[in-house]
Amino acid sequence: MAGFADLLAKRFSDDPIGFAVAFGDAIAGVGGKEGTNANKVLQAFGNRNWTPTQFGVGPTTGPGNTPTQQDLAYPGAFQPQFRDSLHPAEDQSHHFAAFVELGAVTGSALVTDQYAYFLDRNPRNEGDIRLGSMGGLLGALLGDGEVSVSDAGKWIREFICNH
Repeated sequence: MAGFADLLAKRFSDDPIGFAVAFGDAIAGVGGKEGTNANKVLQAFGNRNWTPTQFGVGPTTGPGNTPTQQDLAYPGAFQPQFRDSLHPAEDQSHHFAAFVELGAVTGSALVTDQYAYFLDRNPRNEGDIRLGSMGGLLGALLGDGEVSVSDAGKWIREFICNH
């Protein structure tokens, strides 16, 4: 996913909102079923992709489709605290990308923190909440110019992925 951000940054080098929307549309797409809240929000941002790309969270090779300790430490995989707390093998790249988009469009990490909590409060999914908050933070930092579009992939590698 960080590599995809690097490639996309070349196309949107001076347009952080355009980058975030393209990133979200490619990975989160239209946010699921027609008429859901996520679908309405992402379509309002301009998302039109009904077949988004999933990047996964890293290997999941344990019994019952659970991650092993080696999987959780795999370089480039999502850090363990960002895996779905209820379903650790489930793809989370769409969740992160949608919140990058939300953070950039709203310009607020606070809004994305609150929305992440609202979405995953029942049942409580700490991994989703943490990942949504970090995606929103990156989006807000991009929108404010505190992180350049060309450094988005580097930021993902540093704060989301295992080293």
